[in-house]
Amino acid sequence: MIGVVVATHGDMADGIKSAAILLTGQHDCFATVGLREGVSPDAYLAQIKDAIDSVDQGDGVLAFVDLFGGTPSNSVCRLLGNDSVHAIAGVNLPMLLEALMSRDVSSIDELARTVCEVGAQGIVDLRRRLEETGCEDDEEEF
Repeated sequence: MIGVVVATHGDMADGIKSAAILLTGQHDCFATVGLREGVSPDAYLAQIKDAIDSVDQGDGVLAFVDLFGGTPSNSVCRLLGNDSVHAIAGVNLPMLLEALMSRDVSSIDELARTVCEVGAQGIVDLRRRLEETGCEDDEEEF
């Protein structure tokens, strides 16, 4: 099973994990690491490394971060020398759900590609979508 780690600023990682569990139930090999005020970059890197080690069962680990170029992203990038760790910036709930639901049937390379596609498809301008579909009534599905 491919392990999943979400590393973000503040409580975002715990929040997105909570949402994923609400929708799909508990998951093994799934960890979060939130960057808290006053934590040094080196200490945060150690927390991420511990999280990755805790979910790695030999099939690799897919690490999600919130913002490319931020401390979570930079910390994860320092661990990418390990071929079994892949990282994706810009985590959103659709891509995380895809990772959790597909990680037993995909290689880590395939999973990384798929979650990026799903994540991009999950970004929708709702007003524009409603206008394009002519759906004015919020009771109607589109």
